[in-house]
Amino acid sequence: MRTLIFIAATCLSLSLVAGCPRQIDIDIEDIAARLTNAVGRIQTRPQDLPAVLVQEGHTILIDASVTIINDPLRDLAVVELPNRTVLGFENDTGWDIYIRYYADDELQGVYVYDGEVLLLEYPCLGVVELISEDDVDPYTGVLVDSFDLTGADFFNPEDFFCGDALILNFDPWTVTARAEVLDLVR
Repeated sequence: MRTLIFIAATCLSLSLVAGCPRQIDIDIEDIAARLTNAVGRIQTRPQDLPAVLVQEGHTILIDASVTIINDPLRDLAVVELPNRTVLGFENDTGWDIYIRYYADDELQGVYVYDGEVLLLEYPCLGVVELISEDDVDPYTGVLVDSFDLTGADFFNPEDFFCGDALILNFDPWTVTARAEVLDLVR
């Protein structure tokens, strides 16, 4: 009983300064199902750049603190989810795409296969800034087109919150990405 009173008093005093951590009842199966239902086919094969992109000096750049999500049920860090951002790149262009972007000022580069969604779990992001998109023919490996995406920026909390999945959809009709936000913890 004394321990319970001490914990309650500690939490109450901390809430006046920084707030008690909220208890979130997270159902991983529900979260995985919502994420899987919101996106297309999740990319599970390794990202291999075609020779044309390698010759231009491009490379896969993913921060070491990031988890590539192949299976949401297995790969999501559920206990950390309120403090994480799932960033998704959904490729509906008809081409393979190489996307360069900044995630909290860290340059990143990913390759997303046609018809697939690459899911990445970051520590809570403040901003995602798209830089460029290169479209590659999935059968020949030839560079089809390149687009400047600067100015397509997504901010926390204006566009998404920590604990959300920010899914950026690339389609053949627009030169920028369309964003969809999926609340994973509320």
